[in-house]
Amino acid sequence: MENHWVFAKNTLIANIYSMSDGDNKQQEANARLIAAAPDLLAALRYVYEYYAPMTIFDDETGDSGHDEAMEIVRAAIAKARGEN
Repeated sequence: MENHWVFAKNTLIANIYSMSDGDNKQQEANARLIAAAPDLLAALRYVYEYYAPMTIFDDETGDSGHDEAMEIVRAAIAKARGEN
C-alpha cells in the first residue's frame, strides 16, 4: 500500500492511499488536482465576479455564449462549495 500526502499552502488537504503496488500516475494526478482545488476555485470566483455582470454579444449571431459560459462557471463554483 502506498500513501500520498496532499498539501496546499502548507496545509494537509488529503491523505491518499493506494492499494496497488503498480503505476500510481492516476493517484498522483488526483493528488495534484486536490492540491490545486483551492486555487482553481479562487480563479473561477474571480472570473465569475469580473465577467458575469458584462454583456457581450457576437456581432454576427447576437450571442457570444457568455451566458452559457457564466452558468458553467457558476455551477462549478456551487459544486465545489457543496451547494448543488
